[in-house]
Amino acid sequence: MLSAGDWAVYDVSRGYRMQNVSDLDQLVLLLPHGDTSRALARMVRAAPNRAFRSDGLSRVLRTASQTALDEAEGVGSTGSIGLGQTLAELASLAVTQQMDAAPRITAAETVRDRIARTVLRNLRDPDLSIDTIATRLRYSKRYLHKAFSGDGQTLAQFIWSARLERCERDLIDPRLSERSITEIAFGWGFVNSAHFSRSFRARYGMAPREHREQAARAA
Repeated sequence: MLSAGDWAVYDVSRGYRMQNVSDLDQLVLLLPHGDTSRALARMVRAAPNRAFRSDGLSRVLRTASQTALDEAEGVGSTGSIGLGQTLAELASLAVTQQMDAAPRITAAETVRDRIARTVLRNLRDPDLSIDTIATRLRYSKRYLHKAFSGDGQTLAQFIWSARLERCERDLIDPRLSERSITEIAFGWGFVNSAHFSRSFRARYGMAPREHREQAARAA
């Protein structure tokens, strides 16, 4: 799961799938086959299955990649080859640095990440529940609860929290000002307006309409 500013590396010669749960701007650096990319692919296969932080060499890589994209037309064919090689080497160094700094991932963390990804992909489904997640992943409900037991919140709380965060984001988005509060809430899987309002007030300290109006005045 990637948050704003995070990045990940994947081998496009192997099967993969991406799913976005919200609008985003994405920068993709596609490396051609070569010594650097083959070495990088070997590291990717050994890399932890989680997002990398955008710091150190990762930040240098991101800045260099964005600058290269912005200035692509003025670089020329000869310069493009050298620039591409430089970016490939930077990518390899950035992955190496992140892997050296990455903590070991436990089996429990891997399971929890899989559950969380399933939740986030299906937040809009009003029938999403512990039962449906257990069926989809072929885990027992007891196993699902155990996976979240050390995270400070239950799986049910994680689902509600994720839905509330997306509702809050949509409520303050001026592009969605014509959508009603009920439409937004139901669009993220809530099925009861009163329950949504109570949950929203408990989380954000005010009713959804107040929160929306406050954001509009501050814009």
